[in-house]
Amino acid sequence: MAAVFSEDFVHYTVNVSIVVILIGNNDQLHLLQLNQGSSAQRSDVDNMSQFRVVEPKLSKAHRILNENVDPPIERSGHRMLCDEDYVYVVGGYCPYYSEQLIQEIWRFNILTEEWELMDVEGDEFPPEMASFSLCAEYSGSWKRAYLFGGTTVPFGDESSNRVTMLKKLPGGKFKWQPLQLEGDEPIEEYGSAILVHDGIIYQIGGTTGHAYNMEVRSLTPVWKETNNPCASSFPEPDHWKWTLLNRPDDEWGRYRHEAELVGNEIVIIGGGNPHWASTLETLLVFDIRTNEFRKRSCLPDDDHGYPAPRMCHACVKYEDKIYIIGGCSEKKRIFGRRRGVAEIPNVYDDIWELDTETWKWRKLEARLHNKTCFHGAVVTKDGCVYVFGGAVDGAFTKRCSVMQRLWLRVPPLQYLTMCAVLSARPELLQNRSFDSPQFTLSNPSILMRDAFAWEQKRQEEVEGRLNNSYANFASYVMKLVIG
Repeated sequence: MAAVFSEDFVHYTVNVSIVVILIGNNDQLHLLQLNQGSSAQRSDVDNMSQFRVVEPKLSKAHRILNENVDPPIERSGHRMLCDEDYVYVVGGYCPYYSEQLIQEIWRFNILTEEWELMDVEGDEFPPEMASFSLCAEYSGSWKRAYLFGGTTVPFGDESSNRVTMLKKLPGGKFKWQPLQLEGDEPIEEYGSAILVHDGIIYQIGGTTGHAYNMEVRSLTPVWKETNNPCASSFPEPDHWKWTLLNRPDDEWGRYRHEAELVGNEIVIIGGGNPHWASTLETLLVFDIRTNEFRKRSCLPDDDHGYPAPRMCHACVKYEDKIYIIGGCSEKKRIFGRRRGVAEIPNVYDDIWELDTETWKWRKLEARLHNKTCFHGAVVTKDGCVYVFGGAVDGAFTKRCSVMQRLWLRVPPLQYLTMCAVLSARPELLQNRSFDSPQFTLSNPSILMRDAFAWEQKRQEEVEGRLNNSYANFASYVMKLVIG
């Protein structure tokens, strides 16, 4: 082992065939390099400017309990959620799947990069599992998510205006629970944007498959006096009430747009219909205090100008920046020698960043591994974007099952330290019993206990050190690896 100290970093070399680590300022790790004899699964840390495809693999428990189940199949029209340990993929559409509409919830372990198909109580899914809208109110994690609308196949023949709660249950199970609704209900539609803020759900736009709208509604919980929201951690409203907030006459209706909350304004990004896609030079903004629309002008990237108008893209917000990923244009008329005139959209593989303080666009160097639309994306609290699935051609005949990710910032030391331990000790996953607790980012003591066979006293010592900075924790773990 060699150690070099300077003002900027400490350089640890731990048995060069295992791992090389640079620990930098601000409790962040600047480089993780896994050499021969180690797993290459963390190569994305070296090249943070590009998306990296995560190879699909099932957890050992999943392989034992579900012998005939493969990793999640290709799909489009699905949605995604995340918490500090997992990324979730919900629903979707695949024409090659026997049921076409996919009534599944998959969970992806961020640390071990393993998939699991989750149990749903009663196996009762909403029937409209394509181009539905899904949101959750995050406070480090989520216990409840809300699904609105969606369509069956053929698209638009049967749509929905129902709202269904997705509840996390103890033991890793899930349950769908329809909400009791009243008030000025929206039409049955799909491709809307929804978000939840301060316990109120906002629903914007959508389509029946024929008509498009830009109506904005709120869905507010109504409590009984005996069911006060302050009485428990997860109270249940008696019912929910729809309120129409705005029905603009001068805005084109749209679907497959995205919406992010910035302050007290809902910023509506992209969207359109088969013959029109919304510009991204100016954005439509809805003020939740006044219930009025206005336009927000944006500044172009110094070299690349503005992102092309688009819909069916993915969108995430991290800190004060919004990121749009992929998507497609309206249908373009294509002239071919064999088939004559056809109308298909352009499909994109780019990613753009919008600074919500300066409202300036910046095109990132990263590109998706395929031009993709109708995909899903989430961003973790540590700043890692995960993108899954989507349609990969303008005719929407081909779909993918690729999980790819991109770091928006240098990963935290705790994440990289735990990755280093797993890479140096791959037998920890290979020899793990199927009923053992999973290795997760939020509970590093399980990995450390198994990796170094700590007895209870040493485990308590590590758990005590977890209250200190990540840098101290990483230094402590590396000493254990070394000696």
